Amino acid sequence: MGEPVPDAKKITFRVLSDEPTDHDEFGSHQRIAAAIADIIENDHKGTAIALTGSWGSGKSSVIKMLSDKLHGVKDGLIATVVFDAWSHSGDPLRRAFFESLVDTLDATGWLKREDWKKSLNRLARREWTETTTTRPRLKAVSIIYAILVSLVPIGLTLTALHKSWIWFPLKQSVTFWLGLIFAIAPPVLLIVAFLIYVILRIISKDHSEVFLGRLSPFLSTAEMTTEKDVYQTPDPTSLEFQSEYRKVMTDVLSDKDRKIVFVIDNLDRVGQEEAKTIWTTMRTFLENDQSSHADWSERIWLIVPFDVSGIERLWSDLSDSLAGQFNEKTFQITFRLPEPVLDDWTKYFEEQCRRAFPDFSDEEEAQAVCTVFRLMLYPSLKSPTPRHIKTFLNRLGANYVQRGAEFPMRLLALYATAEAQGGFKIADILKKEDHGGIFHPLPKDFFGEDCVESLAAIHYGVPKNKAMHVMLEPIIEEAITLRKSRRCSEIK
Repeated sequence: MGEPVPDAKKITFRVLSDEPTDHDEFGSHQRIAAAIADIIENDHKGTAIALTGSWGSGKSSVIKMLSDKLHGVKDGLIATVVFDAWSHSGDPLRRAFFESLVDTLDATGWLKREDWKKSLNRLARREWTETTTTRPRLKAVSIIYAILVSLVPIGLTLTALHKSWIWFPLKQSVTFWLGLIFAIAPPVLLIVAFLIYVILRIISKDHSEVFLGRLSPFLSTAEMTTEKDVYQTPDPTSLEFQSEYRKVMTDVLSDKDRKIVFVIDNLDRVGQEEAKTIWTTMRTFLENDQSSHADWSERIWLIVPFDVSGIERLWSDLSDSLAGQFNEKTFQITFRLPEPVLDDWTKYFEEQCRRAFPDFSDEEEAQAVCTVFRLMLYPSLKSPTPRHIKTFLNRLGANYVQRGAEFPMRLLALYATAEAQGGFKIADILKKEDHGGIFHPLPKDFFGEDCVESLAAIHYGVPKNKAMHVMLEPIIEEAITLRKSRRCSEIK
């Protein structure tokens, strides 16, 4: 749809990863991770800890920092088992949890996966082999017929000795008569059986079927053997899971200085029913362990990072009191990730912008991009999180790599902002008065004299000199066809 964009000097763009990091951009992440680690290390009784924060605020990063801190505590006496509810969405819950537990403890060196292979197979895949064998049942009639068939060659031989007297059988010896009987007995039996079957068939079909059924051992000569492997992948029952789980805990926590920290991450990102199932199952086992009076039950900790609004949505169909119990009665202590203040996230934005565009040296243009984000997108976000900022800069980078350096970075940021707010309506920028508010609250000239044509070119993927033609063509055709002259007057 148009000529290729002229090649201009480009700068490098690097996609910003949303993976958890141990780098503390806002200063509060390391502080919270250190506080939780201190409690776990020095408190002798395990408890449930809530880590709350808005979507994308860095809760998973705090968990990563916490894991790193606990890993280096007292010769590795604290293990952190992270169960990512989102990545295991749709998997059999108990099986996935048990595999995560064994894999983590194997990596920690507390157990060997091979030693628990049987348990894993029992929980993860139940298998057995079914063998069905049809054995020959040799009844008397079958034995007699087999003997008669084996005597046919003998009978033919004996009759051949007296072939010269074949026309006078009454004068033959016993040898001849035995040979004749041996030779004709099998076919005679078959003929007799066939005649009986035909007669019974004429009389009654049921009688003939019964007769044929009685002959089945007589007619069947092959042995049938069928083998099949049967596999099932069910989620193990609560009792099966609990039994294996307690065996692992008893084994690895035999050292009284050891502790295990369970983290159920991304619980607020899965579907409502699945989140309830995950939480109910995990909480049930942890509560059972603490009430079982096992020696190791008090050395188990639970941490759940979540967005409060997301958790409230999961329990939205229940009563307010029951939904509130998730926070009030489940967790003995809560850590909250504070929302970044303007100065903090502005510095973070600039740092991430430099990472995304490492050789972009125009500081003025970089500040303009930050201004677009702060004034045009920030108000709708209330408090931007690291994920919001990275998503915006990645969207900006995607637009940049497509159009090179043909347009100012601030204009590409404007287009990325429009996309982030639900889409870009090209018809809005054609309105005379305020261009549909597309530039608000910044003045239009902040983006350059030909910003309207440039936005159209970005939107349609055409060179700037053809953008207005492509944009106006359908509107002019509509006005001519429907004789809407006022429609044309609205266009500047």
